[in-house]
Amino acid sequence: RTAELAGNKTLKLDRFMRTVGIHRAGAESAKILSPQIRDILQAMIHRAGAESAKILSPQIRDILQAYANGINDYVNSISFLPLEFYLSGARWEDWTVEDTFSQYKLIMFGLGISWISQMQRTLVADLVGREKAREWLSTGNPYDETLILKDDELKLIDLYDKKLLERINNNKKVDEKVKAEISNKYSKEPNFFKVLSDSAELDDLIRREIAPLAFGSAMLGSNNWVISGKHTATGKPLLANDPHLATGMPSIWYNMEMIVGEKEKTWVAGVGMSGVPFVILGRNSHVAWGVTTLVADTTDLFEETLNEEGTHYKFEGKWYPLETIEEVIKVKGQEDHIEKVRVTRHGTILPQFTFKEVPLARFGLESQKHYSYAWTGRMKNDTAFDGFIKMQTSKDINSSIEAMRLVSINMNGVIASNDNHIAYIGMGRFIKRAHFENNPFAKNGSSVYDEWIGITGPEECVVLRDPPKGYIVSANNRVASSAIKLGTTQNHYSTSRAFRIEGKLCYQARHDPEPLFDLKSFQNEELIKNKIASGGKITAEDMKNWQLDVVDVFAREEFPGLLKLADKYKKKFEGVNATKVDEALQLARGWNGSMDVDSVGALIFGVWEYRYYLRLFQQYNITQDAKLGIANGYWMEQRHFYDFKRWNANPDNDSHLEYCFEPNGEKATPKPACIYQLVKAFEETTDYIRLRMGEDKSQWKWGLLHTIEYPHAPMSLTPLKEIYHRSHVGYGNKRTVNVALYHIENGFAGTHTANFRFVASMDESQESYYSIDSGISGNPFSQHYDDQLKLHQNGEFIRMSFGPQNLKKYPQKCVLHPKH
Repeated sequence: RTAELAGNKTLKLDRFMRTVGIHRAGAESAKILSPQIRDILQAMIHRAGAESAKILSPQIRDILQAYANGINDYVNSISFLPLEFYLSGARWEDWTVEDTFSQYKLIMFGLGISWISQMQRTLVADLVGREKAREWLSTGNPYDETLILKDDELKLIDLYDKKLLERINNNKKVDEKVKAEISNKYSKEPNFFKVLSDSAELDDLIRREIAPLAFGSAMLGSNNWVISGKHTATGKPLLANDPHLATGMPSIWYNMEMIVGEKEKTWVAGVGMSGVPFVILGRNSHVAWGVTTLVADTTDLFEETLNEEGTHYKFEGKWYPLETIEEVIKVKGQEDHIEKVRVTRHGTILPQFTFKEVPLARFGLESQKHYSYAWTGRMKNDTAFDGFIKMQTSKDINSSIEAMRLVSINMNGVIASNDNHIAYIGMGRFIKRAHFENNPFAKNGSSVYDEWIGITGPEECVVLRDPPKGYIVSANNRVASSAIKLGTTQNHYSTSRAFRIEGKLCYQARHDPEPLFDLKSFQNEELIKNKIASGGKITAEDMKNWQLDVVDVFAREEFPGLLKLADKYKKKFEGVNATKVDEALQLARGWNGSMDVDSVGALIFGVWEYRYYLRLFQQYNITQDAKLGIANGYWMEQRHFYDFKRWNANPDNDSHLEYCFEPNGEKATPKPACIYQLVKAFEETTDYIRLRMGEDKSQWKWGLLHTIEYPHAPMSLTPLKEIYHRSHVGYGNKRTVNVALYHIENGFAGTHTANFRFVASMDESQESYYSIDSGISGNPFSQHYDDQLKLHQNGEFIRMSFGPQNLKKYPQKCVLHPKH
């Protein structure tokens, strides 16, 4: 509904969001909470013999309704609304239970990014074929594969399946046997393949007891880490969590504590999120928990075949009418826009959009293809809020795990308890497939071959308790190898942050027989393993310091070699200004990979990386945003550093790649093309810095180019920006533990950081710390609008205090009492 405030310039965003239908999904999940609907569903499930299926508890609607009532009563009691309402012409509408569900579904949508990778790979495949698309936007981890659960841990919890691994590794082409079996199943039992646009049928897929890869053979069976007490100074577990979401004013999080109970009061403390009445991340007196995004298989794009009139879609040789949903979008200053959302059996057909029009999609949909969007978040019976409330009142590891099983959003959960246990759980509802060879790409919507055969349920969440190594690290990295029984880890990536935190030294690519450089030089520099190996005991201070780490380990290992390459080749290519190359090389020499505020080396690397990516995919007829979005995207990062490593060892090792060719193609490009482009990027680096930062080299610092921005919607786009907007000098990048992600399509302004930092000790002292990135107030004239901003920027923390006995210590507090 942004067009109601901003007019036609945000209409494309509203058209996209209304098409996806997050508000419709939220309304359907809220509706299931009514007593009548619950009774009908419970009877249906009982008749189906699925007694273990989860249905939302009766108290959830009461809680959500009480929360909505409290918001509305307060707003209706005040004389003046916030200034933004008057300046934008917006009006207050009462908050509803449906709004709370929609808020949750919005987060769930934002964390489900498989469809974006499919869009990118399919675009590249259309240009150069599927084989090269798989290689360039790699479907594995050729540079580093730091896993959350190692194979020995999969075996420990009986989730390792060697036969499944073999089949997946050979599953690159269509398996004719599988195809025939799927076709035969559809001809005999067409209702086995559910209509994915129907939320009730998605619920059926969750209740279905079937294993992935059930065809073709017998059925086959943000950062967080937690340290066990055997490695800590207190002898009790330590937990750290720092989720990375979009920056803004006010913060997406707010500090909160809930004290409940009449006679025996209990407490839970941490952070909440506007619109959701729970402590989402935090601790109570028994357990602490944190989450990161589990980048997993929750969404699909289906390429649909429509008739000439655009009224029907084709499936298995037959034409079916498109369902149409009319969405009325109010547009400021003009007539309402009527969006006719078209729906196939797979989902809603997405409209075209650019990256700038729908930035949360991270990539534009500019092709003429008709893509429908399928999403596990469309499920109706969403038990997430049951999970949240049970998590708040958990008293041990087992009850915490059972609570997290109910959470439908794709997240890596880590838990620590005061009775000295730690655990990992892979939360969410993931797609079960009959095969995996088409998984990286948009699916054929006209064929039954790529239809879902199930969705994982609560009982199928991956759980690891008390691993022998004594710690668990999760930093959006791949959960496990392809040997995991559920087969849900395909096309997932490992991250430099996981490598840095854990210290797993496995840079050797799976295709290389020998390591390409000496690991000994940095073997003792990573964090957890180094501390344990040195015999030291980990403290809360260690955990806090590690959250502030700004070393880009991938760049640290490869960039020095690229400097040598550029120095070697700077005079070998015609038209390269060697003097300009030398200037960049001199400024970068000796850089240790730290993306700190005052580093000129970090500045040279950051700008060089941008200029190099800008020079890729030049010969292809796609938009510049698309070129840069692919080159700088999540799905090419492992490929880039794998290439850098190989070229550092041998510059002629597959370094004349098509995506490095000049706009006029191979004949116009010096050989080897990729070495030429990286040298040209060094040539352009200092010119770009001068353009942005001036001639004074004393000001050439990473933090002055890469600022962290905290925009206020919509006031940062108005003359009142100075009052509402905040920013500070920057640090880090997308690969550092202390993340500061920027989209170089829009410059170097940091847009995603660690909005919340949290460290909890489970010893008797309950020593715990947190901070958020700005403040808890939305009023720019309140002292709490930005009172945590400087503290968070400087890496400082607030010592947490808990329970009714500590209420009197707060200089200011707002206490809500129930109305009897």
